[in-house]
Amino acid sequence: MLRQLDAGIPTSVTVTLVDRFVLSRSAFDHSMNYRSLVAFRRARKNEDPEQKINSLRVISEHLIAGRWQDVRGPSEKELKATTVLEFSIEEASFKDTRWTAAGRREGLRVAGMSWNFTARD
Repeated sequence: MLRQLDAGIPTSVTVTLVDRFVLSRSAFDHSMNYRSLVAFRRARKNEDPEQKINSLRVISEHLIAGRWQDVRGPSEKELKATTVLEFSIEEASFKDTRWTAAGRREGLRVAGMSWNFTARD
């Protein structure tokens, strides 16, 4: 699959963030509050060495702040062996189970909110 990225391939990316577990007296009724995003677009390889290094730095700093300063930079061999994908969202679907879709004023507990959107030029 990664070898076909020069032309760009249809791609979806899914991200889920679990906010909390909702436990009940019965294991059958356990649940969780979460936010979830599914995004669609064509992904392409980013071959620019400076942009690749910057992308790797951003990911590293997101995981462990300050870590990029403590490690050596990637070697040419490591950069060549690493594929960085460029992906901008064209269409996406988002769900947030922490909020209520209706009845917030009435204090009703209902299913979470969902949004679907398409990027416009």
